[in-house]
Amino acid sequence: MSFDTASYLKSIGLNPATTHGGMLRAASSFVERYERPEDEFYTDDPVAWCEHRGAHLWTRQKEILRAIPEHQKICVPAGNSVGKTHLTAWIVRWWTSEPDSRVVTTANTGYQVKNNTWHEIRKLAAKFGWQPSPKVMQWDLTPHQQAIGLATDKVEAFQGLHAPRLLVIVDEASGDRIDKIYVAIERLASDFDAKVIMFGNLTRRTGIFAEASKGKMGYHVERVTGYEAADYQEAHGRIPGLVDSRKIKEWIGEHGAESDFVRIAVAAKLPTGESAGLFPPKLIDESLEKPGEPSGDWKLGIDVARSGGDETVIVGRRGDRMEILFRKRVKDHMQTFDWLMDWWTDVLQQQEEEEPAVAGDDDEPIPGVDVFNIDATGEGSALADLMARAGMPVRREHFGGAAKKPKRFKNRRAEGFYALRDWMSNGGRIPEDMKLIEELEYIEPFSVIGKQGALVKQLRPKKELKARLGRSPDVSDACMLCVIPNKKGRPNITAR
Repeated sequence: MSFDTASYLKSIGLNPATTHGGMLRAASSFVERYERPEDEFYTDDPVAWCEHRGAHLWTRQKEILRAIPEHQKICVPAGNSVGKTHLTAWIVRWWTSEPDSRVVTTANTGYQVKNNTWHEIRKLAAKFGWQPSPKVMQWDLTPHQQAIGLATDKVEAFQGLHAPRLLVIVDEASGDRIDKIYVAIERLASDFDAKVIMFGNLTRRTGIFAEASKGKMGYHVERVTGYEAADYQEAHGRIPGLVDSRKIKEWIGEHGAESDFVRIAVAAKLPTGESAGLFPPKLIDESLEKPGEPSGDWKLGIDVARSGGDETVIVGRRGDRMEILFRKRVKDHMQTFDWLMDWWTDVLQQQEEEEPAVAGDDDEPIPGVDVFNIDATGEGSALADLMARAGMPVRREHFGGAAKKPKRFKNRRAEGFYALRDWMSNGGRIPEDMKLIEELEYIEPFSVIGKQGALVKQLRPKKELKARLGRSPDVSDACMLCVIPNKKGRPNITAR
């Protein structure tokens, strides 16, 4: 790359024509010292590039740098004070060393972008002759080499920032606001040469960052623990700002070696999340790990979307296994009904074509359909009518209605979710779905005085759950409908 003194002065806001001669000579010396020929940009060796310019990096920082040319998406779950923000600044400077390059940085809050990520970037920029004000979150090395910081409260700000060579860096990626803008991040980084790096503490068991930390969604994982930082300093000497063994021992003494604090801040692991929720994280994890043997006929749970942003979700259960069969934002009930008819007809046809069982044959018979349980409150009522007229064995459920066991449960919703918890405890396997896990972890039980003066079990209102999630809990409702205890009477069928 051709990089002359005039270009450098313009990049830091100075006019070459009016700049003092002494500053010109200093700038020329700076450019001469740091300029590299175009074929030596260290595109595939960012460690060499950074160290050539004075970076002092420890082992894990170097390994993360080396992973960038090799992987399109990188997730860095990290402990506290392991140098992730300092590394971010060097990544920004290395990436923007090539022509037509741009780095977009963001974090869970605008404060974190401005006072954490960009505070470190501004410190490093000063070493390269740029002295921005504390409010600046944009570094233009040249008109075609730029770093910019964006807050998460304006999704539209992420639009139109494409570049031939683009890198998106997400700091404090475990925050819930990152989940809400992640689609915008993915779109921004959709080009072939674009990359995404996420840094953060694993403070939440659910969300985009938690899933990426497991190597899902195409992410390469580079976990950095406080233990590694402490061991490195034991061997190579103290590094200012890096967590050491003394601090780790202090944390363990205060919180306990197996505490969530130590898991997050030192071991860079997901919290166990012991809570008073109806579905403790341990129960959810154990359910996901169970084999979940399918057996018997299908029982389907149908949760119908009530607004444009909600999804209609259909979950099927056979014995100890559930699976999501249908999930879509539908324009009208006929789309859902058509899918149900096709699915049901296919099941019936397979049963009709099944050969008669032979003595000693261990093959399991082709399953039929036991019941379609549907949330018939509001929008679900019309779909239930269509299903009944088609001859489907449909049961209408009203979550606010009386429980089958009113002495134990306040309403059908509470009765159904307690049944789901019992089913999971007794060998049931739920679908491995990020939204479902988040919904279950937010469900909170409590007790109220029933009509007969005894304590009955209740759940926090669904509207509170929707407010916390920012959406309707469609998947968990459909799963619950698969196991809700049936009241007396046959499913509602209208003869065709």
